[in-house]
Amino acid sequence: MLGIFSWGGTGSSQEQKHIRSAIHNVPNYLEGENEDPIDLQVKSLTYVFKRLKTDQWGPFLQADESSGYGCSLKVDNTLSNGSYGNDKLDVIYNIKKFEEKLFTDEHRILIDFPKNKMRSLLILSDDTDSSIIPSLGKENFQFHVLKANSSDEAYYSVLIEKSNIYEEHQVSYRTKSSILASAIRYLDEIKPRDEFTKDDRAWIIRQYVNKLAIHVQTQRIYRESLKRQPSPSKSRPVSRPTSPTKDRVLPAPAAQCRVPEPKSLPRDQTQSPQKERPPSPQKQRPLSPQKDRPFPTFKDIPKSPTKENAQLVTPSSPLSKTSSVRLSVANSDISNTSQEDDIYEQSVLAIRSRLEKEKKIIKSFKIANQN
Repeated sequence: MLGIFSWGGTGSSQEQKHIRSAIHNVPNYLEGENEDPIDLQVKSLTYVFKRLKTDQWGPFLQADESSGYGCSLKVDNTLSNGSYGNDKLDVIYNIKKFEEKLFTDEHRILIDFPKNKMRSLLILSDDTDSSIIPSLGKENFQFHVLKANSSDEAYYSVLIEKSNIYEEHQVSYRTKSSILASAIRYLDEIKPRDEFTKDDRAWIIRQYVNKLAIHVQTQRIYRESLKRQPSPSKSRPVSRPTSPTKDRVLPAPAAQCRVPEPKSLPRDQTQSPQKERPPSPQKQRPLSPQKDRPFPTFKDIPKSPTKENAQLVTPSSPLSKTSSVRLSVANSDISNTSQEDDIYEQSVLAIRSRLEKEKKIIKSFKIANQN
């Protein structure tokens, strides 16, 4: 056991201190009941953070077939003062085991996942022996304590408000709380809170990080897909209302030409003949790439209230000509919403398919590494 730590020559006093303190405590970076002792977690994660310069990781891992897992992190071989951080300490702090933890998770392909996985590991399950949590010197990377049987308020406070998980992306509090609440509720239905174990706590945190990562990546694909869609004003022009005797459109001031969206109309406004004016074809609502869709599960793709609550119109409906035009615009709006739903569902399915594919890739690397 000691042989792997026996090197010739003498190192710096700081390096020797690290060796003496870690020689019998090699971290494995496990989560749950088999996690490393809290003080060892703090020491090892601090070393990993500085050694690998976690705060400077890019949004994606870089391809590297020589790593054994098809990807790698960019490692800085010097720390701030150059006094420690070398191959010897890499062995003591089991850097390869840490990298393996990141590289064997299929979510590694999602934007900023490694960086935010690191943030989740900085959430300790208990206080340190000294009850003092050291600082990593970076505001958006900090140690926090979240015990397994903590209240809902504590889980929300640490994971959503303090951990900085996925702070690189604008995700609403509502979405974050929805993801976290679903995980907590699942366990609450199985056992009382005071029986939550470290395994339960670790599962909640993993669910939160993984599903948030999927949400962010889905939004990314969804919005890019919307940008490539043709303008609805060109693809679906709205015809002017016609009359057997007249084909005339009364002019209206520019400020009054905007047709409100159907969901903002009062219930009886669609039948009001007092505001007859045909809409401009250019006033249809375009697909909005900035729309922040609510987080779904793969089996629960949200539908738009506009689409679900829209009034069906038949040619025999006793509506005025203007009302028909307005409902034509409404139907165009519904069509846009339907198109958005289809695009969003395709984005969700694309992520699910890619994650399944990544699982197989990782499995093949594991088999190859064992041979």
